Amino acid sequence: MPVTKDDVQRFCSFIDERMAASGADSLRQLVEEWEERQQANAAVRRGIGDVDEGRTEPFSSSQDRFRQERGLPLPIPLHDS
Repeated sequence: MPVTKDDVQRFCSFIDERMAASGADSLRQLVEEWEERQQANAAVRRGIGDVDEGRTEPFSSSQDRFRQERGLPLPIPLHDS
């Protein structure tokens, strides 16, 4: 994917913020942190897409399934249902 001017501006803003906050030991460190941030942002976008497309389930359902698959006891409800 080609680099856009916006990509470069976002990277420069990241560097400015990072240098103002605590500096950096090297340009390589800044690039690695930027790449990690980009990967995390992409994962969040994928997760939001999964929610939007209905590819998720409530935690309680997945927790119950997880426990049943492993022969673990189901949690005791704290309130009347």
